[in-house]
Amino acid sequence: MLVSVIIPNYNHAPYLKQRMESIFNQTFQDFEVIILDDCSTDHSRDLIERYRGHPKVTHIDYNLVNTGSAFSQWRKGIERANGAYIWIAESDDFCEPVFLEQQLSVIQKDDRISLAFCQSSKVNQYNNVIDTWLNHTMDFKKNIFKDDFFMDGNEFIEKYLIHKNIIQKISGVIFKKRSCMQVDSIHSDHLLK
Repeated sequence: MLVSVIIPNYNHAPYLKQRMESIFNQTFQDFEVIILDDCSTDHSRDLIERYRGHPKVTHIDYNLVNTGSAFSQWRKGIERANGAYIWIAESDDFCEPVFLEQQLSVIQKDDRISLAFCQSSKVNQYNNVIDTWLNHTMDFKKNIFKDDFFMDGNEFIEKYLIHKNIIQKISGVIFKKRSCMQVDSIHSDHLLK
């Protein structure tokens, strides 16, 4: 499979069905789903269990104790992932059916591309758009976020990320597992020294 979709959940029972449907209804279908629950106290587990046995679901893991860290859930999912690409699909979000298809069409254009992201919208309880993350980037003189663009990672950090987090939602990001593992290896080595 090409993509590993990691769904970290904590007390998002009201959103899980919509999130799962938005994943399973993607136009691109070469993916696995890894569901991770961080000891939810709502009825998330009941909803998650409905997906046990689904042909796309390869892992369902429940923490016995809440970690308090979304990042530890992300790491656990990446460790279990079989895909070449990772999509961390937060459990309280949903996406358009063409999300994977469009993100993959970008990231696969050039082997030097390690990450692709898209704009996200904020919606209310009726799924009406009330704001976009594009508004969060308007203070840059030339707002390149209105259109597709390619940029060296160091330049991107220097021009944008050093000033503010302009990638607001991890759910709008696809990245190469290989690149993540290389960075993680460097980071782990640094911690051991």
